[in-house]
Amino acid sequence: MISSLFRRVFKLGIWAGLILTTIIIPSSAEKLSRPMTAAKFVVTKQTLPLGPWAKKMIVDQRLRLTGAWQLTSTGKGFGGLSAMMLARGELLLLSDGGALIRLRGRPDATESLAVLAPLPGSCGHGWLHRERDTESLALTPDGSGLRVGVETSNSLCAIDLANPKKEARFSIPAMQSWRKDAGAESITGLPGRAMVVIAEGGVNTGGTRPMLWFYGDPINPATPLVTMRYLPPTGYSPTDAAFLPDGRLLVINRRFIPPFSFSAKLVLVPAFRPTTGLTVTGKLLAQIDDPAITDNYEGIAIAPAPGGSTVWLVSDNNFSSFQRNLLLRFTLTDK
Repeated sequence: MISSLFRRVFKLGIWAGLILTTIIIPSSAEKLSRPMTAAKFVVTKQTLPLGPWAKKMIVDQRLRLTGAWQLTSTGKGFGGLSAMMLARGELLLLSDGGALIRLRGRPDATESLAVLAPLPGSCGHGWLHRERDTESLALTPDGSGLRVGVETSNSLCAIDLANPKKEARFSIPAMQSWRKDAGAESITGLPGRAMVVIAEGGVNTGGTRPMLWFYGDPINPATPLVTMRYLPPTGYSPTDAAFLPDGRLLVINRRFIPPFSFSAKLVLVPAFRPTTGLTVTGKLLAQIDDPAITDNYEGIAIAPAPGGSTVWLVSDNNFSSFQRNLLLRFTLTDK
């Protein structure tokens, strides 16, 4: 979570940076906001021309940027996009205000009808933002439910797809030592096999982050667990991850330098055998730092495509007029 960075700025005594970043990206600490309500509205996708930066950002030529859009809407509750997945070919976005937003139709359409649904019950209620700071989203390995990471409590919200009103929030013992302001930022599922949760932050870990491999559903206490570490690029923190069908792992990593500077690095972690104490790291695919396209990237989704995969990234505007919700589309070839 970015609010943790504000505290670091404060400790360093950089008062001007603190004031500016507080204006641009409000801290979630004790922030009061009305819980989300169900709504439908139109989201406009403004195409961004692909300039020279589109090729310059690519480090590994297996990856290619094929589209970029800015998402805007006057609909109440749109923004704060902290995670993303594909559902029947449509984008399903998670707002860190405690709601799911489904964009109907093709992801690259110029407009989409957005259907906003507040997360049910204990998953998304509460007037304090920290009570519903939902940051990560994934489908269970058996496809029966959604698991939503609530960062400030390091818990997982379980939603039954057959009965969405059937929900509960679960405290995950292996996550309770994680920092409350930099916890379960990334969660992803490997169909039929596993779910992985990665913490955004770490303490005295040589730059690595806690990483949990669950052989099944994390909310079941009997699910076998392997504790591992993830090493992000220096100066960056993981904000979301997604498995490729062959077991390789894509991770989007963010850096924020007050008061205005964001950059991101997309890395590819080779398929690995889960082993207690193992540290995994990835090869750099793209560095997103050009002002034309940089922002606070927090969501990643993958769809199969001929010869490889389509990779989607989305940025979180923190409900701020100084930031943007950007949507990027890449193609990643298998070889």
